[in-house]
Formats: sequence, C-alpha cells, structure tokens
Amino acid sequence: MNHQHSADPMRRQILKGVASAVAAVTLPARAQMTNALRLVLPFSPGGPTDAAARSIAASMSNHLGQAIVVENKAGANGAIAASFVAKSPADGNTLLYHTSAFTLEAALSKAPAYDPSTDFTYVGLTTSAPLVLLVHPDFPARTPADFIARLKAAPGRFNYGAVIRSIVHVAPEQLFHALGVKAVAVPYKGTAPALVDLMAGQLQFAFDAVNSALPHVRGGRVRALAIASRERSPVLPEVATFAETVLPGFEAGTWGAIMGPAGVPSDRIARLHLALVRTLQEPAFRSQLESQGLRILGGTPEQCREFVAHDVARWKQVAATTNLPTE
Repeated sequence: MNHQHSADPMRRQILKGVASAVAAVTLPARAQMTNALRLVLPFSPGGPTDAAARSIAASMSNHLGQAIVVENKAGANGAIAASFVAKSPADGNTLLYHTSAFTLEAALSKAPAYDPSTDFTYVGLTTSAPLVLLVHPDFPARTPADFIARLKAAPGRFNYGAVIRSIVHVAPEQLFHALGVKAVAVPYKGTAPALVDLMAGQLQFAFDAVNSALPHVRGGRVRALAIASRERSPVLPEVATFAETVLPGFEAGTWGAIMGPAGVPSDRIARLHLALVRTLQEPAFRSQLESQGLRILGGTPEQCREFVAHDVARWKQVAATTNLPTE
C-alpha cells in the first residue's frame, strides 16, 4: 500500500511554499477593481468548512480591495459547484472553494462532470485537517492497535457512520483494506447526524475532520482514539496517530483550495494568489485556524495543481484495490 506515501514530499514542499513567485506583484488599487468576485462553495451554509471559506474570502477581499460574494451551490458531492465554475468565463471573477470531495468525485466517478487537470486554473491551497477516529466513550479499545485487534476478531460486526464516497468513507476503507479488517459503513447524509448516532450508542465509531470533531471530543461526548496525520495534532497531543501505531505512512484528511476556470490570465492568478498568501500569513487568522486543529498549507498555484493531481491518483488507486463503489 505504498500509494499513501505519494503525496508526502508534496505536502512537505507545500508547507514550506512561499510566495516568492508573486512577491513582486503589487495588488491593484481599490479604484481599479470595483466588480465583485464570486466565490462558489460546494456545500450548504453553516458548517466548519463554510465558515473557514467565508473567513478566508473576507480577508482576501480586504487585501484585493474588491468585494467577494460567497455563493453556496451544494449537491452531487460538490460536482454542481465545480461544473458551474468550470463553465464560467475565465476572467478570474468566478472562483471555486473546494475540498477533498473535489478529487474524490473525479477519482471515483465513472463519468466525472469535470476534469481537475484540464478544467481549472489553480490559485492555491488554504488549510488541511486530518481525520480523527471517534468512538463512543464506553468503547472498550483504548489504543489504535487494540481497536484494530477488536475489528479483526469480529469481521463485519462493527458499524461506523460514513458519508459514502466522501473522505470519511474512502480513507477508512483504505486503512481497513491495508490492515485486513472489515467494518460496515452505515450511510449518512453528513458527519453531524452520524456523530449524533455515535453519541447515542447506535454506532461503534466514526471518522471526522479534527476541526469539526474537536468540540465533541472536548465535551466528552465522544472519545478520540487515533488521528490520521503524520505527526500528532497540537490540539489533541495525547491522541496517537495511525502512522506511529498500526500503519506507517498513513495519513488522510480534508483540505481546501481556491481555483477558477481553465484559462484565467496568469497576472490575475498572481494577484489572487498574493491576496490568499497574505490572508494565510495574518497572525490572528493563523492562530484562529490552528486553534481548531487546521494546518495552514499555502504554497504556489503550481504546487496546488500538483497536490490535486497526486490526490486524484491516490484515490483512483485506492478505488481499484478496495472495490469502492463507483458511479
């Protein structure tokens, strides 16, 4: 299962990514840019990703001197929003904020509605959040190894809540396949209702992004048993990683990126990217995101494109080896 290593150098590179390529670009004066930008989000309002995207948009708007209007276009695993932006004029005025669902949909669909490699121009990566394994507080396992041992001893007896074909389903299936264990994915429309059932004891476990799981863990309603990052999370330092315990190199999580349709002029991308870099470098903004367990990514537009390509390749390979449902 070496494919989980493929994006690691890329991620390290992105973490070190600096805006040197656009450092010399000056942001335009307010008077030159009066038309509002549209930032299309592929999910419903109100969730943690929606909140992060809106926060980034508000800060970028200040740096650009240009209003950014956020529009939610949910549905079809994010494909409605992605297709809408892919078909928009390539003037840089219509942008897309997407997540890991962007590459999963492209990798798992038999006839994807868009092609990440040809239909988009990339502005940059924003943040990432590792997945965390959550169990009911009464669940007997206390370590990742004990958890896997219990699943191995009772194949198919344990249920977990999953949004089918999302990161909280595909990544666990990769993990279980690599470790030779079986569990039953119970379909949910979102992670929030799955966690409600987990707290009520109707599920044995679930996966969620650390930033949305954190309040429930801190409130004692669920217990964090393992985290899918290379290193432990600063917000849950006592929680062991899968990589250090049961599957070296395993990491999975959600991430965010901003992109536009193919063909947006490079000077326009450079200005947008500089506004994003400046946003991600704001100390108050960084500390707010990091306190939620998010990691600031940044990096260049080209690193964003490469990251997306690596992610699509990873999930295509996982789908081929784990018999995940494709549609």
